[in-house]
Amino acid sequence: MRNNQEVVHSMGRLGYARKEHTMKKKSSNPSEITRVDVWIEGHLKKNGQPVNEAASKALEKVRECHHSKDNARSNNICNDAIAKVFGPEKRGQVRGLGFGATPTQLEAHIRSTGKVKELQNQLQAQSERMSVLEKNYEHLTAALLKQCQQNPSKGFDDIITSQACTPQSQQGSGTMQENGHYENARCYLLNWYSDDVDEIVAKGTIASTNPKAKVHHMPLGRDCWKVWVESISDGMDEVTLYKVTDEAHIIVEALGSTVAWPKSCIKLF
Repeated sequence: MRNNQEVVHSMGRLGYARKEHTMKKKSSNPSEITRVDVWIEGHLKKNGQPVNEAASKALEKVRECHHSKDNARSNNICNDAIAKVFGPEKRGQVRGLGFGATPTQLEAHIRSTGKVKELQNQLQAQSERMSVLEKNYEHLTAALLKQCQQNPSKGFDDIITSQACTPQSQQGSGTMQENGHYENARCYLLNWYSDDVDEIVAKGTIASTNPKAKVHHMPLGRDCWKVWVESISDGMDEVTLYKVTDEAHIIVEALGSTVAWPKSCIKLF
């Protein structure tokens, strides 16, 4: 069969797959290597010259198409330089990708690669949102420090406690407008039925102070805030939730989720 081929490669038993592996291993940017690059490299001798006259003519056309401004470097086998020079791939084979590769398999691989990139973009977006939350936390801390300077007779903990535990009736109407700046703030959840009023049950982040916000399909009400439970203090796993739900009755069952917690038992830190 090889005797009938005019455009022959120079890889011997190496094959396209191993050639691609070698090229990517040597490259500083492996993701930029396409099947066109592998095909070109596979039809050159060690001295950089084409294997034969037919290969020389084919290489010239492929290179010209590959490096033209109108042809973007792509892994799309329907639109890259090889496809434009040699035409569509025959069923059951893909030039430049080695034994066993088929157009259908390659298309599935490209789709999965695209999904990975999409997830990476989502992770980047999540990271950016976390940066925003960190900045909001810094602003909140700065505001509390300013209040400490304005009220030197009060300690930092006293100011935080008064901000977190002040009844809503003393904060005025318009809960979201006046309490909205607490959202995304880190906090302690204090035991709402213990004799020790400072007993810390868990750590979390305030998700909402809106009385109409829902936790597991139930509105918060005026006496609670919605809090993400991030960690639980030692020995506090069995503490009963202030508002039990079908999904959770004790605090450990709400770890990684949100709970409705009485705002009088929420302390910022």
